[in-house]
Amino acid sequence: MEIKEPLKLGDKIDIEIMPTEGQYKATTVDGNDFIEKFSIESAEKIVENWKKDGSKDILCDIDHSSIDTNNTSAAGWVSNLYVDHEAKRLKGTLQVSEKGAELLNGLEFRYLSPVLFFTDDNYPYYLDSVSLTNTPRLQELKPVYNSKEKEDALIVVNQEEINADEDETVNNNEEQKLMEELKEILGLPAEATDEDIKASVKEIVEKLKAIADEEIADEAEEAVNECGIEADKKEEVINCYKQNPSLVKSVLNCFKKQPTNMVCNAQEATKPELTDNEKLKREYKSLLGGKDKVDFLLSHPEIQL
Repeated sequence: MEIKEPLKLGDKIDIEIMPTEGQYKATTVDGNDFIEKFSIESAEKIVENWKKDGSKDILCDIDHSSIDTNNTSAAGWVSNLYVDHEAKRLKGTLQVSEKGAELLNGLEFRYLSPVLFFTDDNYPYYLDSVSLTNTPRLQELKPVYNSKEKEDALIVVNQEEINADEDETVNNNEEQKLMEELKEILGLPAEATDEDIKASVKEIVEKLKAIADEEIADEAEEAVNECGIEADKKEEVINCYKQNPSLVKSVLNCFKKQPTNMVCNAQEATKPELTDNEKLKREYKSLLGGKDKVDFLLSHPEIQL
């Protein structure tokens, strides 16, 4: 970090926090060897989590005093986290305190190092704080404070949180794919909204319900006519039929008129010609499943049921 002019309380300077590629040897606070891994994705995850926390200013202490001695005296505060793809760095803005300005102006400290949360596969996930230091682990970079594990400090990220984020992403992708397929089935344009889909489905359901009501009404009237029900009773019986078709149908069968004459089919007899709409209606009524009927209606919007 090069200081060209003396800093004063509240001044802001751009800082490099960590690299976005490469692997580096390090040592944990308890003396274990550790390999840090850096990537664009991990840097972007740090920025994402910082924003989820409300983009709060991040503490910059002195020689990691907030970790080692619980001294949270601030040399400054870090904000404006972002990934510089060209420089391959995670960067931010450091606003110095009076103490921080004094230490930097006097060249008592020259380097910054971040305290990072690490995933189980050694990628940084969360930025806890940064610190002024003269003993960085990574000399060629703005060094990282290498703490994979430490008592009373959350340095290793909970893998369950990562898995939950991944599961949520998968679920969102599957839901998006399902909605695209639904638009295609309904004949809606790609830019159709969720409300457009709901309206289209509602329209089809209402149309199917109206068709079903009409079909049951026709069936009820036909059954009543076959049984010779008196005119003043027909409406009442038809209404009962609509409520419980199977029960009323079985009762009506007991009163069904039997044919008194044989029907002779003359060889020269011809079948009456059906209109196009009557043909479509017959074909529609021969379908079994609800999906088949929906597809048929979408394919023949001209049908009059």
